[in-house]
Amino acid sequence: MSDEDGRAVDDVRRALAMTWKGEMRPRTSEDLVRIWCYDTQWFDVAVADSAISALVENGWLELTTQGLIPCIDTAEVTAPLGWWPRIESLTNPPPFTSGAGTARTPTASLFAEPDTEVVPGSPVLQT
Repeated sequence: MSDEDGRAVDDVRRALAMTWKGEMRPRTSEDLVRIWCYDTQWFDVAVADSAISALVENGWLELTTQGLIPCIDTAEVTAPLGWWPRIESLTNPPPFTSGAGTARTPTASLFAEPDTEVVPGSPVLQT
């Protein structure tokens, strides 16, 4: 991985962490646009929409029936005070790989019933 790819991965991880703040609850694309445009003032609406599409296409965000969730665990990711993402890092992110960050638990386990076991690569099984 080149230095530029490493910086882009760090930007994506930090942007997702600052957006979700360790909570793994789904957010709508409208929520992300509001956060990125008005709360953090990182982008305008067109750039935020482009970033969301690119992050979904490259595997950083997963679209569920409840909304979007990051494909990494954001709880331990930090950003320096005053940090801003490079627009290019989010509108043209590198493809997500499990080595790009701490992968989170599969989506099924986030929304499964408490007595449900999630086996990677298989449907949800009742225990």
